[in-house]
Formats: sequence, C-alpha cells, structure tokens
Amino acid sequence: LCSYDAKQFEDCIIPMACALYLAKNNENTGKLRIIFTNDSGHSYDGIKALSKNYFTDNTSVFCLNYSDRNMWSTNTGGRSTYRFTTKVSYTEPSNDKAYRIKIGGLPGGIPSSRISSYPNAIKELGNLLAYFKTNALIYELSKVSGGSNANTYPKSVSATIVIDEDDTDKFEARMETAIENFNDDYLEDYPEATYTYEEVDLPKRVMTEESLNDTISLLYTLIDGVYYKDEDDNLISISSIGSMKEKDGVYTISATANSLSESVLSEIDNQYQII
Repeated sequence: LCSYDAKQFEDCIIPMACALYLAKNNENTGKLRIIFTNDSGHSYDGIKALSKNYFTDNTSVFCLNYSDRNMWSTNTGGRSTYRFTTKVSYTEPSNDKAYRIKIGGLPGGIPSSRISSYPNAIKELGNLLAYFKTNALIYELSKVSGGSNANTYPKSVSATIVIDEDDTDKFEARMETAIENFNDDYLEDYPEATYTYEEVDLPKRVMTEESLNDTISLLYTLIDGVYYKDEDDNLISISSIGSMKEKDGVYTISATANSLSESVLSEIDNQYQII
C-alpha cells in the first residue's frame, strides 16, 4: 500500500518510486500487488474504499508512507484523532495597541519520532500567550489561526493581540526573548522558519475575558510531543496538535495521537476526554 497526497505530491515521490521499483524488480515474493491510495491530509481516505478481496487471511501487507526521516516498524500502530471546541464571545477592545504575532516557514509533515524537536507553531504560540497571562501582561486576543488538519504538523500560526500602550516595552522585550530562544532551538534544523511580530490596525472585536481564559487554558493543556517510551527507550506513543481555527464564534482545535500500544492509546483518549 502506497499513499499519496495530491496537494503535497513532492513529498510522495520517494515512496511512490519505491513502490514502482518493487513492482518491476520483485524476486521470490510470490504474487505482489501495488495499490496507490489517496491520503489527503494524512486522513487515509483512499484506504477506506479498498475492496476486502485484496486482503485475505494469508495476505502480508506493507505500507509505504512519506516522511522526512527514514523509519520502519514491524508492528501495526493505531491512531486517534480529536476535535476540541469552545464557544467564543466577543466585545470591543479596551486597549489601544495591536500586534500580529506569526510563526511560519515550517515544513509540516506527518508526526513522527522527531516530534519533540519539531517546533509546533500552535503549541509555541499557546505557551507564549499563557506566559503573558501568568506574568501580568494584560492583553486581549482578537484571533488565532494555524495548521490545516489534525494529522499533520502545522506549518504556521498567527494571532492578533491588543495591549495597553504603556505595556509596549514589556511586550516587545518578551517577544525579543521568545524569538531569540526559538531561533537558538530550531533555526539550525529549520532554516526557513520565521518568528515575527508587527504592529497592525486595531481590530474591531476581541474575545471577552472569559472566552480568552477558556481558549488559552485549553490550548496550553493539550498534549504535544512524545507521550510514552518503553523500558528500552523505544518510542511507543506521540500526540500532536495539528490545527486551530475559528468559524461562526466557535474555535476548533484538532489533534492526533499515534501509538504502537492499544492500552496507551486508550489512556491518551481518556486524558483528552477529561481535558
């Protein structure tokens, strides 16, 4: 089985070339069938439509996928996807200076063993906004948007916040520190990554304080990174925040968990249900 994403076709060339090579050069494998399936947003849509006739009790199945890191597994993993929603109320801004914060230029891709070293833009921004809350920098939040789906790393995220003009120096000092730390941690491995902020026009509406607190608390609490390793330090389970979007007054955060252990995946399911 070889999956491909028409929207990110360049990422799929290597596994497709591998599949074609196997089809032409297989030896001593017995009958071999190559199946290409659409995998838009790593959703496995194409697999759902496959006939069961291809998969008898004696069928051995090998899956080829695209990733920027070579990995293999002889175990079948499982995945859960999650959608968290929170209703948001708006009001007029009471502060007088607006900034847009943006993290971008990241490659995206499928969550893998590199997850703890990948700068998840949504989580990075969530941590920044939580820092502002816990360090008495009063702000209002107009909008947050990033990522495309639950199943892949977000490539970018942006947020517009409004602060009191008297807090400008404090805000900019923290932003410069955050950008410096981000660049030190990630720029060598992700040279196209950018972390910026700029002053923008004052938005017409911002979240109410209650909606702001609910949204930031949810974003900060969600799990992102390595969830579990076994006693031999083998990676068993990971969880990743994939997107955050607003529509009709409702914010939706999409996430995914992958695991080689059914019990650990159920544990993540239960934790997320509690959250």
